[in-house]
Amino acid sequence: MKIDPINIILDNNLIFKKKFYFITGNEITFMERIKEEVVNKESENGTASIERVKDITQINSQIGLFDNKKIFIINDSSNIDNDILENTSLKNNVVIFFCENTPKTKKIKNVFLKRKDSFLVECYEISKDDKIKVVNKHLNLKNIKIDESVYWDLIERLENKFVFLEKELGKILSIGNKINNDLLNKVFSKNNFNLDRVFFSIMESNKKLVNIYNQKITNQNEVNDFYYSFKQFCLLILNNENEDVFINNIPRYLFREKKFLIEVYKKYTPVKKKGLADLLYETESVFRKNGQLSLSLGLRFLLIFKKITTS
Repeated sequence: MKIDPINIILDNNLIFKKKFYFITGNEITFMERIKEEVVNKESENGTASIERVKDITQINSQIGLFDNKKIFIINDSSNIDNDILENTSLKNNVVIFFCENTPKTKKIKNVFLKRKDSFLVECYEISKDDKIKVVNKHLNLKNIKIDESVYWDLIERLENKFVFLEKELGKILSIGNKINNDLLNKVFSKNNFNLDRVFFSIMESNKKLVNIYNQKITNQNEVNDFYYSFKQFCLLILNNENEDVFINNIPRYLFREKKFLIEVYKKYTPVKKKGLADLLYETESVFRKNGQLSLSLGLRFLLIFKKITTS
């Protein structure tokens, strides 16, 4: 059966206890968040062990008669059909399939959609209605009341990516009943903005990317901070000779964005790396000459980086 990912997080009365969870979509950070929630709910106070296997055909051989509960995590959607699921002996164990959308996942989704022992969870950027559900839930839990105009301002400002929304909302609600428009402006100002988010928006359309940049980077100090934040990701791409080394050097705090970073790295051929190195050199030359970057040069850097990456 299909279930709304927002309900998995917000509905405390939701009964999990399924054999199979098929987590898919194109919003990888939301998918990771849902996976964590399922693991926590199914782990039975931490007594279950987590095991990663290549595909579902490897599970039966790993289940012993007196083993503690296991949660198998599979990133490969190969070999999935209804007969295989029926013939997979799980006892009290659980399988989580974690697979981004591909052309072949459409057929696989239908398998889990029809099964009562399964949850199909599709994760995309959240809608305005979902934002309202999340905000209302947290306001009620904390018994916080805010003016209607402030409420709708908050809804509009919150991110569409769930993990970022959670972080932003946590900052807002820590203020308590003193939330007003002035405080929202401060919380959503650059000083409270995670600059990494600009990098993780590079696959958006140019129009949306420009809007993000213009909204979040509004003065000289901000554009300088933006450049040096962005530069760290560029150096991560340039300074690692192959994918394995790159993966090992991804900072731990970016574990939610790991898959996105790997996909970006895969796009960089030696020719593209040279183009990126040239872009950094040219930008640094301007920076050394003027002691700073203008807002227009910062935006130019961002759009050229996207062009190199996606070309």
